[in-house]
Order: sequence, then C-alpha cells, then structure tokens
Amino acid sequence: MTISILYVEDEIETAQIVELYLQRAGFKVTSYSHGDIAKRAIINLTFDLAILDIMLPGESGLSLLKLTVAKRIPTIMVTAKSAESDKIFGLDDGADDYICKPFSPNELVSRVKALLRRTRPVPVIKNHQFGDFLFDIKNKNLSLHQHEIIMTNIEFEILEVLITNAGKTYSRKELLDYISKDNIEACERTIDTHILNLRKKIEVDRRKPQWLMTVFGMGYKFNKGVKAC
Repeated sequence: MTISILYVEDEIETAQIVELYLQRAGFKVTSYSHGDIAKRAIINLTFDLAILDIMLPGESGLSLLKLTVAKRIPTIMVTAKSAESDKIFGLDDGADDYICKPFSPNELVSRVKALLRRTRPVPVIKNHQFGDFLFDIKNKNLSLHQHEIIMTNIEFEILEVLITNAGKTYSRKELLDYISKDNIEACERTIDTHILNLRKKIEVDRRKPQWLMTVFGMGYKFNKGVKAC
C-alpha cells in the first residue's frame, strides 16, 4: 500500500525539492504552504505521516502538531531555528522527530522511513477467499480450485487494494496511486482495460459482474463477500 504523507512548508522551492524526493521514494505526498489550509486537511483527511514546518502563515507548525498528535499521525517537525528550546517544545508537544534547516532531502527521506518502521504495525498477511477463488497476497497468487489464474503485476495490485478494502469505492486515480511506479505503462485511461481483463478471469459473466463492481461516476469496488482466511 502507498504511504500517504502530509507535507506543510511555505518555502515553495524547498517544498518542491522535498516533495520530489519523497515521491521518488514511493510515497504519496500532499503539500500545503499555509497553516490554515493544512489544518482543514488534517481534520478531514487521512495521512500516515506528517512533516510540519514550524514557521508558517496562519496556523503554526506547533499548532498543527497538536492535531496530528490527537489523530495519532507520526510527525516530523522542520524549522530554520536551531535553538535547543525549539526542539524541546516540539518534542514535548508530541513530535516524533525533529530536523533543522538546511537539511539534505535524502536525510529527511531516511528519517521518514525510520519513523514509519518504528510506528507502523507489522501487517499480518492473510489469504482472502471469494466464492471458490483464493487470493494469496504473500505469494502473489490467485487460484480457482487450486489452479492458478495468471495475472499481470498491475492486475494483482489493483485486485489487492480492492479485495483488502472490499466494499470501498476507488476512483481510477486512486487505484493508480496504489500501482507500483515500476509499472510505467499504467495510467488512468488504462485502468478500465485492466478491470475488464480481471473480470474475464474472475467473473462468470463479465457483463453482469458478481465481484468486481462498477460504481457509476465514481470508480470501482469489490463485493463485500470476501473472507480472510
């Protein structure tokens, strides 16, 4: 699954560079340059980790920190200040890590990865059964009556996010966010083709799907009749 990171920084050039490095590392980044807008995002959206600059227009980074702590979002504080008191304020208020400007983008990426290792639970990988199909995430295998169904990497990744979140609707863009960056042939306009190919493999009648459902005007979802096993 793609890790979603909130990045709040009012220095545009710095933000663009850091965002690029984080995206290259495989993270999904949502950036804001104003504290008030970031506040609304924290309240209304879901993030796996936050990177907050302390000095911001509107709500300060320390004010935003209170919100991320309340929502249990691991948080790294960033500031141009290097005084020990500033670090103490941030850490005492619940920040998980602290980095001072100027910093290396590679160092920040390393800190992000280290913090995620410390704070994210180790996922318990389960098989999922729907009808007579068995979906094995660990071994990247889909089988019917113990006979393997051949899938492409993109098909597997689409099926994985839909099955493990059965009942939840995903837009084409959201599905694309979960596809590995190595799959350069993936784009929004090809999602429909991959869905069609999956239906050929798992549906009795792809024109009347039982499992892989279209939510008109929104995207796709998987039937809730999936059992973890």
